[in-house]
Amino acid sequence: MQAIFLVAYPSYEFGSLRDILAQEGGELLVSVLRFMLNGTETRTPQSPLTPTTPHAPFITPADSQPDFAHETAEHIVRRHLALAHHKPLTTYLPSATRTVQIHDLSVFPHGVGDPKTVVGSLPGSARYHRPLRSVLVRCAQETVLQVPMLKSEFKSLMQASSWWDGVQQHWKDSEGCITFTNPPTDKEG
Repeated sequence: MQAIFLVAYPSYEFGSLRDILAQEGGELLVSVLRFMLNGTETRTPQSPLTPTTPHAPFITPADSQPDFAHETAEHIVRRHLALAHHKPLTTYLPSATRTVQIHDLSVFPHGVGDPKTVVGSLPGSARYHRPLRSVLVRCAQETVLQVPMLKSEFKSLMQASSWWDGVQQHWKDSEGCITFTNPPTDKEG
């Protein structure tokens, strides 16, 4: 027996989706067992596993590193919703030579400002936006990511305003922006 569930993406993160599917899956299991006891459902064996059977890939550290130049804000938020329960998304602040975890992501809302002017034009360019109390990050296709919570390496998770207060002036460019990139790769190992 199979069941189809329609899930509206924007409103669910891992935890809430897990809880909904646990309830629905439990109800499906109970109904299948009832049908089997009544003789109205038959068992269909699962096909044996083979080397060509598709498998979900392992989550690697690279999966938690957004690529602002090639991914839209929507894509990064979807990845955050899928992975944040396991590993927060992490970017790199080269001027400070440290990693930064980005938490509670959302897409910059329409009507709050012009996405072309609220933050620098280069992907990864970031600036604090006081009305939204978030750091805004430029992504691919002129999209903007809203980040209300950040955690620098060796620091605690904090609100964007407090985190931005710790950004040193010499890390900023002429527009008052910082730049997030992918962490450097270890070329020797």
